[in-house]
Amino acid sequence: METALKLTHIDYHQFLGLHSFQLTFPSKELLKVDFNYYHFGRIEKGMYYKNIDVDSVLNIAVNKVHTVAIKPRARDFIDLYFIIQKYHYSIPKLIVLAKTKFDWHIDSVQIGSRFLMASESSDFSRMLKPLDHREWKDFFIAEAWKLKKEIFK
Repeated sequence: METALKLTHIDYHQFLGLHSFQLTFPSKELLKVDFNYYHFGRIEKGMYYKNIDVDSVLNIAVNKVHTVAIKPRARDFIDLYFIIQKYHYSIPKLIVLAKTKFDWHIDSVQIGSRFLMASESSDFSRMLKPLDHREWKDFFIAEAWKLKKEIFK
């Protein structure tokens, strides 16, 4: 791989089921690639690409909801935003699927407060697709407000 990609360095780290590779190119550009093993079942089968088992978009969205509920980063909000915009998944359905998949309770106060944290997120990755950060932040703030009825019964 190092020769085929003309890499100058590969840095590898492992933490639990996460295997991270940081690839350095001659131009000094870095590419981070993560491979993750979840012992949790999948919501649906993904695909195989060159002998690599790739998660379905729905599974990725459910995983992102779980991550946002626990420890959100800007990239998790942005990934989830792009997935929802393209595939029209609903937040309530993704929350139910995340609860089922991870056997973890996600209540409306918890996820609503996490959605509000989107407005403060600033740890942006380099974007390949242009995006106005106000757009996705406003989306998650609006999603938090939709939970008002469930929180204040």
